[in-house]
This record gives sequence, structure tokens and C-alpha cells, in this order.
Amino acid sequence: MYFPAHPLGTLALPVYPAEALAAHAGRTKIVLQITVGTDGRVTQITDALASVPFLGPFSPQFRAAAEAAVAQWRFEPAERQHLDPYDVNGTKVWEITRSEKVETVTQVAFTFTESGKVESSRQ
Repeated sequence: MYFPAHPLGTLALPVYPAEALAAHAGRTKIVLQITVGTDGRVTQITDALASVPFLGPFSPQFRAAAEAAVAQWRFEPAERQHLDPYDVNGTKVWEITRSEKVETVTQVAFTFTESGKVESSRQ
């Protein structure tokens, strides 16, 4: 059986970059792929493979804001439980014989709006 990683507490949201806000940069979406390690910390942040990266004039600032927020996130790590069968009076019964924390990869999207608000979603 597999249990995905789940967030611990409130997840930090990125801050709309001040210089982009002053320039009225508008709505921007940043999609990242994150790896959650067996300790529940984000161990790697990359561009999501299924999305086109934002390449506007403030893209480094939006990306840095998203990365700074994600780096603060903590999770209960994903867990894999191993089941093995054994016999009870001719009936096969399955039992959890061991469990291990495992690294997992997920995607997160941030939508920055010119109001300065940021929305997020995990995929």
C-alpha cells in the first residue's frame, strides 16, 4: 500500500515580487515540480515537465518567490507498506510486514495576480 506525502501545517505562499507589482506585471503562473524527501523536507525544486515555463521580464523574481515559499514547506513523508501473505487454517491472510518512508515527486502551481494575491494548487 502507498500513502502519499501530506502537508504539515499551513503551507507558505510566495510573495508577489515588489518590482513586478510596481510595473503592473499582471497575472503570472509558475508551476514547479518538487521532491519531498524521506525526512518530509523539500529536497529538489525543478520546472514542471508538463508546463511551459514563464519567460516574462520578471520571471526570475516570480520563480525565486515560488522557490522561497516551497523551501519552507514540511510534509509527513510518503510511506510504502509491504504486505505479505500467510496461511491461517487454509485461508490466505495478508499482513503488513514492514513500512518505509519514501521520496515522492509532486507538482505545485502558483498563480500570482496583480492584486498581490497568490493562489496555489498541488497536482
